[in-house]
Amino acid sequence: MPKNYSDNDVLEILYNAVARSGEVGTSSAFTLQVAANYNSKTGEARVVGNSGYSLGLFQYDFGARSATDKKAILSLIDSYNAWAASNGQAALTSQEKGRLSDDLVAHGQALSGNVHDKTTHYMAPDDALRTKVNRFLTSDAGMQFVHTLDASVLNTSPGYRGLLPFAKQVAASPTIQNMSDKDGQCAIAALSKIFNQNHAVADGILKGLKGQSMDFRQFEAYVCSKIDHSGVSQSSKQSLHTGFAASVRGMQLIDDIRRSPTLGPLWSAAVSQDPSLENNFSRSPASQLFDAMLRNPAAGERMVAAIDSGKSALIPTSKGAAGETYVAGVTADGTLFTMDGHGTGQGYANGNWTAFADGGGLTGRDRHGQWALASRSDAEQIAANGNAPMLKTIDEHPLADAGTGNPTLSYFQLAAEVPETSEPFTTSQASNRSFRLQ
Repeated sequence: MPKNYSDNDVLEILYNAVARSGEVGTSSAFTLQVAANYNSKTGEARVVGNSGYSLGLFQYDFGARSATDKKAILSLIDSYNAWAASNGQAALTSQEKGRLSDDLVAHGQALSGNVHDKTTHYMAPDDALRTKVNRFLTSDAGMQFVHTLDASVLNTSPGYRGLLPFAKQVAASPTIQNMSDKDGQCAIAALSKIFNQNHAVADGILKGLKGQSMDFRQFEAYVCSKIDHSGVSQSSKQSLHTGFAASVRGMQLIDDIRRSPTLGPLWSAAVSQDPSLENNFSRSPASQLFDAMLRNPAAGERMVAAIDSGKSALIPTSKGAAGETYVAGVTADGTLFTMDGHGTGQGYANGNWTAFADGGGLTGRDRHGQWALASRSDAEQIAANGNAPMLKTIDEHPLADAGTGNPTLSYFQLAAEVPETSEPFTTSQASNRSFRLQ
């Protein structure tokens, strides 16, 4: 990538290293999300910090942004009703509009409480209104709405500076310009991620560089020191450190993908047409493949290694949204594939994507007719040796508490969507994790 970064060059970094690896994780980008622990048995919701409902790869937070700009909420309501009118669906009633607007504006403690209490603005995952809106968001029209929302984060909006202008300012910094291409791109990703979390801290770091020459290790030490000596809370400092590391890891994965003889040309073709990999997402298996890899960089790196060494591998995900990949992988013969929750798959071989039925034997139907992956502790990489392990599913996902921060569960929190729950799963459950595809 040239030192004279084009908008497409920077957007490639922002959408993929910052958003996919550093922001959204494996939660669905196309359904309403909220950082909360929800106990379906008691109906109690416990929201983490000051979180509100979020949407998109950049996790546009309605609660945080609505204080200065309610246009996104009004646009969501209008977009839903336009879609409903064209698809034989019921429009949002006046009561539903009011409730949705009130709930999306809310954040923090206003979302905590019992869902049966009318003063609580938390919508349970199976709430009828939330389900209704999510049905729209996972349609083609809904995905386009989400993409528009993501684009708004990149540009200036009332009360918020745009992420793209800041990232271009970082890219033009003499300190970054004097780094190697790889180190410079990691630095752009890292500072952009910090900016998306805390504008003031990111501005202070950028101003403090003053053009001084440093390699990435020196840059990392400088940034970490600045975070540690910032005036934010200890939990915010931890979050900034975590975000820094996640975006850098995502950028390193992108660099490895570019260097891969198999994946490199596919990546270049995809991002040159659309650096977001978000437009036409439901019909682009290449976008879905890279999306799955970047949402889980650890498994993505194993995927790159497997592809280039002739081994099989897969990345199980469980996003639960139409158009999003449920599993992506590579078979022993080198066929890349993606598959959704209905068993519909696409395989890439000899330069073409074609229908691909069963994940090269790594997936199959259970006795209930549902598509499933093998239940194994090494589910992230299964050797296709002709002896496929028994395929199993479970009735309910083992659920992880978003607040535990238990590193032993890190793979499973990355590899599968962590539903809103207050019931943690144990290490033994994690070892026997099975991934249901529908």
